[in-house]
Amino acid sequence: GYGMVLKTADGGFNWNALSVPYGGYFKSVFFPDNNDGRVIVSGFKGMILETYDGGINWNKNFKDKKVEYLEAAGGKNDSVFVVGFNIILFSSDKGGTWEYNKNEYAFTDIVRHNNSYFLSSDAGGIFKIY
Repeated sequence: GYGMVLKTADGGFNWNALSVPYGGYFKSVFFPDNNDGRVIVSGFKGMILETYDGGINWNKNFKDKKVEYLEAAGGKNDSVFVVGFNIILFSSDKGGTWEYNKNEYAFTDIVRHNNSYFLSSDAGGIFKIY
């Protein structure tokens, strides 16, 4: 929802709202690694946020106000993809650095299945990368 990230510590029975200092409509939450504690939140207004301490402190990982990010996925060899309107961001180091790839598609979703990633677009296309 708008400016809200929720956290559970008991399997979803109880939820607490985290204080996120950057407003915006958040669309996706992604955990690149179960071990390092990083959480990546992407959304409208071109922001990708990250936290290493369970949501107490947040950092802007990437920002481009001209882009709206809709979904994030990853896990294969520390890779992370974030897709949105006319954009694919790729990181090979769990979101530490990003490669910026503009295109003509408005990607609405990305899903990892086995060793491949599948993207869908608002024009009805499905694409496979990797």
